[in-house]
Amino acid sequence: MKEIHSILHTVLVVLYLANEVIVLITVEAGMVSDAAAAIKNVDGIKKIYIVTGPFDIVVIAEIPERSKFRALVDSIHEAPGINRTETCIAI
Repeated sequence: MKEIHSILHTVLVVLYLANEVIVLITVEAGMVSDAAAAIKNVDGIKKIYIVTGPFDIVVIAEIPERSKFRALVDSIHEAPGINRTETCIAI
């Protein structure tokens, strides 16, 4: 029984991670705070970071199912000043 529980736990963890999405965002100059404020209200956003480097904002989101992926990305693109996004799905 312990072996079955362990396998089930592993499967549940993999399924959970498969719904985690990392979105890397570039924003127009001077718009980072406004974009971040708008993005934090998007359904599924778990964490949002303003960062240095080639991207301006990094978002960690959770979608209930893969079919909701496009809606998440579209909602992020509605934020002011968004130039480009690059999305990674955790596997």
